[in-house]
Amino acid sequence: ISVYPNPAQDVLYVTLSDASQAFVYALFDITGKQIEVPTQQQNIGRASLDIAALPAGVYMLVITTDNQRFVSQVVKYDGR
Repeated sequence: ISVYPNPAQDVLYVTLSDASQAFVYALFDITGKQIEVPTQQQNIGRASLDIAALPAGVYMLVITTDNQRFVSQVVKYDGR
């Protein structure tokens, strides 16, 4: 599973090594609160998440497939 770019400013991309595999994701802030993130596009095996409106900080992205759970620390920056 690839999550990039990291750090990210506007869009975060998720790509699974098995492009035919479906998945769900959840994003959490540093306090553990789940954050709703608009999905720009999600196909089987890949997605792009719109994080532009989020404040700068550290987030945890949890990706779940049928047989695996992957957790990635994501850094959001403002770019100012």
